[in-house]
Amino acid sequence: MPVGALPASPSLERYKKIAKDLVGACKSDDQKAIAEWSRQWVEGQAFAFDDLRSSVHLYGDAEVVVATPETLYAMKRDTIRLQDKADAQRLKEKFGLGD
Repeated sequence: MPVGALPASPSLERYKKIAKDLVGACKSDDQKAIAEWSRQWVEGQAFAFDDLRSSVHLYGDAEVVVATPETLYAMKRDTIRLQDKADAQRLKEKFGLGD
């Protein structure tokens, strides 16, 4: 889903919260508040559920659906959180992933 596109079933409450958070950032004395709000908005829109690739693994009698290493890497590699960057590096090395 492109950034800014509405999901199939948009939640009015979710968008009210997003708007309330933006108003709070605009009123904040913190000069970085709007940039932080914007980063969270973009990262939150970067992946929709339908964008996630997964695989099924059997554990005993249970089928467990998990995100593929490629999906996890794509979700983490371009974020600014240091933990995400470290996770992306480990995923890249362990699974031989490229950019």
